[in-house]
Order: sequence, then C-alpha cells, then structure tokens
Amino acid sequence: MVCLGIGGPGTVVNASCGFIVPTADADEDQVVTGIANAMITVAALPAAEWMRLSMGAIARANELSWARLTEDIASCHKLERSNAAIIQ
Repeated sequence: MVCLGIGGPGTVVNASCGFIVPTADADEDQVVTGIANAMITVAALPAAEWMRLSMGAIARANELSWARLTEDIASCHKLERSNAAIIQ
C-alpha cells in the first residue's frame, strides 16, 4: 500500500505493510513525486518482498479489526477490576 502521511491511512500503514509518503512541510510537487517514487518502488519489489508486505497488510488489518479492539477493551476492563480488587 502507498498512502499519504495524513490522518487515517497514515496512522494505519507502517513499514510492515506499505509505504507512507510524507506530507509535512511538502509542497504539491514534492507529494506527487513522493507518490510516484513509492509506486515505482512497489512495482520493482522482488516477489519475496511483495509477499512480506502482503502478509504484513493482512496482519496489520487483523491488529486493527473490531474483534481485536473489543478484545483489548475487555482485557483492560478485566485488568482494571483486578487492580480494584487488589487495592481494596
């Protein structure tokens, strides 16, 4: 995946699954050039690297799934209840 380093996608994508094109302090031409260069890089990747990024994208999507989020929240609540019981 190639995305801009702005908001949503820029917080989801990491080196395990894609390329982020920086936008801070960049003008339009620099951003367009960055996107083009990232796309050229992706197109030239060896198959093994392409597969690593593909698997990384699946793993990253699983990390950010609603099921994972609810598991994390439930774990926090369990920990909070445990800590409260210890304090009492």
